[in-house]
Amino acid sequence: MYIKEGIYVFESSRKTFYASNGIIGLSPDSNTVYDGYDGELDSPYAITQNPRYKGFSKEEKLELADYMIELWNKYKGDIV
Repeated sequence: MYIKEGIYVFESSRKTFYASNGIIGLSPDSNTVYDGYDGELDSPYAITQNPRYKGFSKEEKLELADYMIELWNKYKGDIV
């Protein structure tokens, strides 16, 4: 995953998405991925409410998780 001109790009699928202010968040139950403070990027609830909603594929979810883990590890490393 990488960012090009403020847009996130999945290397696995080339699918793109925008995250408000570059912020990607995860709900405490780890079921929903948000952008900014209230925009849903991926949610099992959205899929049930809107049959045309696709969400992220398994590969995209894994890629996003690896990307975020890398960011959190960098954040942690900067503290110590």
